[in-house]
Amino acid sequence: MKKRSFTAAEFDEKFEKGEDITSYLKLDKVIKPGLKAKKFFSNWPFSARPK
Repeated sequence: MKKRSFTAAEFDEKFEKGEDITSYLKLDKVIKPGLKAKKFFSNWPFSARPK
């Protein structure tokens, strides 16, 4: 079944009424802004362990 397109105003109205809008969202491409994989380097000597 193909999803029907609708306006932002209709989407807002559905949201404000408390209807389930998750079927209209593309959740497979969701990312959190500002979170990117970062390199981490640690140069700790492993032989200097406390006894």
